[in-house]
Amino acid sequence: MRPDGPALVGRQTEPAWEPELGAAMRSHGRAVHEESVLPLILDALAASQ
Repeated sequence: MRPDGPALVGRQTEPAWEPELGAAMRSHGRAVHEESVLPLILDALAASQ
């Protein structure tokens, strides 16, 4: 979680691709957009196959 990430505002949804991320975002008050972590998501998907 980046401390300089965008503030978590508006409607909040649980990220389906990382179950623990929603709790971490709420705890830190920061948003994580899929586009900003796409390489990490793709690596995780590739490793799971």
